[in-house]
Formats: sequence, C-alpha cells, structure tokens
Amino acid sequence: DITERILHEKELWKSNLELSELNNKLQQTQSLLVEQEKLASLGQLAAGIAHEINNPLGFIKSNHQTIKKYLKKIEECIAIKEITLQDEHCIHIKDLLNRIQEIIHESDEGFSRIMNIVSDLKLFSRVDQSEDFLEYDIHAGINSTLVVAWNSIKYIADVHKDFGDIPLIRAHGSELNQVWLNIIMNAVEAIESQHRSEKGNIWIKTWADNTFVYIQFQDDGPGIPQAIQKRIFDPFFTTKPPGKGTGLGLSITYNIITNIHKGKIAVHSKEGEGTCFTIALPISVSQ
Repeated sequence: DITERILHEKELWKSNLELSELNNKLQQTQSLLVEQEKLASLGQLAAGIAHEINNPLGFIKSNHQTIKKYLKKIEECIAIKEITLQDEHCIHIKDLLNRIQEIIHESDEGFSRIMNIVSDLKLFSRVDQSEDFLEYDIHAGINSTLVVAWNSIKYIADVHKDFGDIPLIRAHGSELNQVWLNIIMNAVEAIESQHRSEKGNIWIKTWADNTFVYIQFQDDGPGIPQAIQKRIFDPFFTTKPPGKGTGLGLSITYNIITNIHKGKIAVHSKEGEGTCFTIALPISVSQ
C-alpha cells in the first residue's frame, strides 16, 4: 500500500510538473502571438506613417533647394564691387531675404509636423518598462493612435471626438493603445468594405463616474451579423479573407481589457447601422 501510494504521488508530481511546463509554454505562445499582432498592426501602418512623414520632408527638401538658389543670387550681388540701388541684379535682395525667412518658417512647420508624428509614434508603441501599472492619459493615448493610423483613416472616415472630463488612470499604456488601434482599424476596414461614395464616420466618446472611465467607439459601417456577434472575441475568429487578418485583434483586445485591466467591454451592433464598442476601465486598479 505504501509503495502504491509513493508511486501514485510520483505520478501525480510528474503530471503536475508536465502541466506546469505546458502552462508556461502556452503563456509564452500567447505572449508571442500578442507581440506578433502588435508588429503586424505597426507593419500595416508603416507605409501610412512613412507617407505622413514624407509629405513635410518633401517640401522641406524643395525649400532647401530654393534657399540655395536665392543665396547664390545674393552671393553674386555681394561679389559686385559697387552695389547701387539701381543695380538690376541686386535690387531684389531685400525681397529675396524676406522670402528666405518665409521659407525657413515653412520648413520649421514641416520639422514640427515630423517631430509630432515621431513623438506620437513613440507614445503609441512605447514598451512599459515596469510590470507595475503606470499613470496613463486615455485622451493622449487615443490621440497618438489616431495620428499613427491617420493615413489609413483620413480618406475613409471622419473622426468625431467627444472627450469628457475624465481622470488619469493607472494602466499599461502601450497595451491600451493597441486596443484603441484594433477597434479603430476594424471600424475603418468595415466602412471601407462598403465602397461608398462618401466618407463614413467614427465617433469616440469618453466619460466617467466614481468607479469607471468609459470609452466608446461607434461607427456607421455595415454592422456585425447577429449570428456571429458572440464569437467576435474568440481567438482566430475572423470574417476577413485569408491573409487579410489573424483573427487575434479583438481576442487580444478582450484579454487586455478584462484580464489585465479588470475592465469590461461590450459590443452593440445592428446590420446596416454600424457597430458600437463600449469599454469600462476601473479608475483604481488593484494588481
């Protein structure tokens, strides 16, 4: 009996060890899938971000060439030994200098646009260095996400923001930014699938009570069929064609909101009328 009990305990210990190892592997796989989804999202947006940066870079380069041309004209005038107000080569020096100042101002604006885009990209994608929740501004996070995704949004939908007076919360900021991106891009892709002649609309609203901060994303896209609404948060479930989606976006969103941040997420949708996601995040989170 004692021998059997010892053997049974050994088998039990071995089973527990195998289960523990399997659980660790599953957690590692889940973490890897989450990171791959984030990289896929950023990769999808990379071309748009490059375009947004390339526009101001283009006119900065053009301005640089123009300044070089104007400076050459001024140098030619300075090289003339006797400069008079009547000199046909030099009478417009003052105009050239004024124009150079205008060009420099335009270039400064271009540099500012690039710096803002890069700053928002860093804010959007920053990796939280600590496992502890850090102070997070929901409005700043949503705004940075909109900037990062703007090239994908601007021709498809108008974004309407109705931001309320909400407190800062403690959160994993980069993960919540991933949530905003997933929901916004789902709305954009849904509206785009309708091939309508006019742009669609995305409404983003925030408000708070004593316990929760609420974030609502609503669109006027095609809506989600009633038959699949209960499955949209399932891992790998997607209605997109092969190669167009991993089916992990909303599953990751659900995990980030409910498991990591102890919040709630609900979807209300009617075919032909659009979709509304409402998220509730606790103002005070106990980790």
